[in-house]
Amino acid sequence: MKKPLVTIGIPFYNPGDLIKVAIRSVFAQTLDNWELILIDDGSTDRSEELVRMIKSEKVRVLCDRNNLGLPARLNQIASEAKGKYLARMDADDIMHPKRLEKQVIYLEQHPDIDLLGTRSWILDEFGRVRGKANNISTELKIIEVLKRGGIIHPTLMASREWFLKNPYISCYPRAEDRELILRVLRRYRIICMPENLFYYRFNRRINLYNFIQGYSSERKLLIKYGRQYISNFMTLRLYLRSCLKSFNLPLMVWLNKGERLIKRNYSDVTEQEQKTAENIIKRIKEYNVPGWQDM
Repeated sequence: MKKPLVTIGIPFYNPGDLIKVAIRSVFAQTLDNWELILIDDGSTDRSEELVRMIKSEKVRVLCDRNNLGLPARLNQIASEAKGKYLARMDADDIMHPKRLEKQVIYLEQHPDIDLLGTRSWILDEFGRVRGKANNISTELKIIEVLKRGGIIHPTLMASREWFLKNPYISCYPRAEDRELILRVLRRYRIICMPENLFYYRFNRRINLYNFIQGYSSERKLLIKYGRQYISNFMTLRLYLRSCLKSFNLPLMVWLNKGERLIKRNYSDVTEQEQKTAENIIKRIKEYNVPGWQDM
């Protein structure tokens, strides 16, 4: 029986050469019934030129020269998608070759599941496997989302109709994914598969502005959703913790200790786990993309 069509949506803004391995990981998928939508959010590097070199009817490149931001582009992907399912992905990340196949099988076998993520390997800016994302519950819990966001956003897959019914909103910069989860968690079943089917990139060079912006959105979400879901005491505790992180961050960056903030999000891997995971990345990097034969 033919597998349902999956749309992979990658919005990008000045991703540089990192987008190459992201796209190669799409072409390396064991499930071959997919389409790829690449949306340029006003890039000023050569990434648009690079993706337009791809010669495949399965790939669409959308470019309007505007910088609208991630939430708007994610909603645009949902409106443009033709697949039964829509898979999230960022331009600097990598999919395990079996990601789409395994997520589609799971959703087809569990029609009561609305939104499905996976666990992830953690990459540094050089593409080395540094760890595994700290385990979260298979069935997502509200406290996990309020504390640290829950499932890693670009691992998510759901039906196209689900994303159209539940659009992203733009007033929580750097936390639009967490806002979406909190908004829908009481109405839908959200599951995280126990397998590491994704490679998520953390840059150890802290972008101070992005982190401060993310902490600010975190506090806005606690005000909006905290008392709906948890006690006033726990809401206040998490709010003060977020304030403390914002206060301490500039000092930690100045002392070159910013990586400690990132390290909290993942656990160490064994030497064998690292070798196995990096060998898969190596194979992905060698995968052919039509039009990129000489790259």
